[in-house]
Amino acid sequence: MGAWGYRTYENDHVLDNVPYSFQEYKTPTNSEVDKTLKKVFNPSKIFFTKYQKMETRLGVVVYFLETEYLYRPHIARKYLLYSLAYARKLKKDKKYLADWKGKKARKNRLEKEIKLIREAQNNIL
Repeated sequence: MGAWGYRTYENDHVLDNVPYSFQEYKTPTNSEVDKTLKKVFNPSKIFFTKYQKMETRLGVVVYFLETEYLYRPHIARKYLLYSLAYARKLKKDKKYLADWKGKKARKNRLEKEIKLIREAQNNIL
């Protein structure tokens, strides 16, 4: 349980929020992606820590943008904006980074995710 990789979506909290069928065999439609994101970004969703909240929300967005077998889904601008803010905040948070064995690797990974989200923003018509 917990974090097991430097990609934000490589943790149990994120993958618990991505339907299993999307992880294994099914490419979600844009409406299914949106439904999943609405659930994750729901204000009443309970997160144990502020970091879990930021990582889960950022991780689900990055998962949908980066997973190889998925097409690049349309992600609503509001989710991209929130995710970008979370990634930037985590990248600057010394307390958060101190919990990582490879602080520099995690910081570099967040930078890649920031670029990915910015690219997705540029592709919105």
